Amino acid sequence: MVLGRGSLHIIDMKIVLFLLLALPLFGKQSERYYQEKFAREIGGQVEVVMKDGTRCDILTATHAIEVDFAKKWAEAIGQSLNYGMQTGKKAGILLILEKPSDQKHLNRTRDIISNLNLDITIYEMRTFEDLSQSSKKEYPFKVTLKAVGNIESIILTEIGQPKVLFEYQEVKRGWSVEHNFSKPFRCFSSSRENLQISVNSEFKFNAKEKGPGDFTWGI
Repeated sequence: MVLGRGSLHIIDMKIVLFLLLALPLFGKQSERYYQEKFAREIGGQVEVVMKDGTRCDILTATHAIEVDFAKKWAEAIGQSLNYGMQTGKKAGILLILEKPSDQKHLNRTRDIISNLNLDITIYEMRTFEDLSQSSKKEYPFKVTLKAVGNIESIILTEIGQPKVLFEYQEVKRGWSVEHNFSKPFRCFSSSRENLQISVNSEFKFNAKEKGPGDFTWGI
């Protein structure tokens, strides 16, 4: 079949329209994408079937973690408690923040867990650029961690690596350690307010927020 110039123009317009409509889909990652990404960074298993037939999003040696976008914070609390009960491990929640306004969902979750004394560890993953927690620097660089208070858990990974590089448990005030990195890295701490981080003895970071969270450098 031979198509005229008018027909080609219609086909071109359909392609352009499809691409325009599809752009948001291409730009936004699924919940499963972040679930698998976080699992690789902390060395966890994904989609582990529980005794009651539900599936735990991420299971580690110590935690049973529910992964949700921040607006689903209420569902995440219930799911994580169920996974913790099913496994006998500590319940955990990974909230995915897609925009700065999602911070209100994270704050609400922390308030509820704190006020009700729920034994749940909260992790967060920000999909938007946070300039206060990242900077482009020359590699390699020296990272110094110092505990200004007691910290239950500290985990260090290189961005994109499938396993935990360094992990410290039950860290006491006054503890410190140094590591050299040749790639961007992420540091998870169960008590961000008690961890001081410096890079090349120049940049120093102390989180104002309390509770579990992460610090990323070099991306």
